[in-house]
Amino acid sequence: MKAAKVPPPGASSVVRSGDMAPRPATLRPHPLALVRAAKGMSIDMLAEQAGVGRMTIIRTEQRQTMPSLRTLYRLATTLGVPFESLIEENA
Repeated sequence: MKAAKVPPPGASSVVRSGDMAPRPATLRPHPLALVRAAKGMSIDMLAEQAGVGRMTIIRTEQRQTMPSLRTLYRLATTLGVPFESLIEENA
């Protein structure tokens, strides 16, 4: 029986889920996901209240897309947080 390969410390591994694009497993959650969860809002609730598509939120949280400034402003306003809190430092 072969032992599973373990990446060396500091190396990022890739996680595949269905037909989603691979992404490093070591990434921390997107700020939008953290704030949304802290506010107790579902993706559907946030999408409806902010007037944006739910897939926009999903793709943003999964780092598959970068929303427009207008969309980020709508999300921040709906969540009651500063606009800057939804922007990633290393984006």
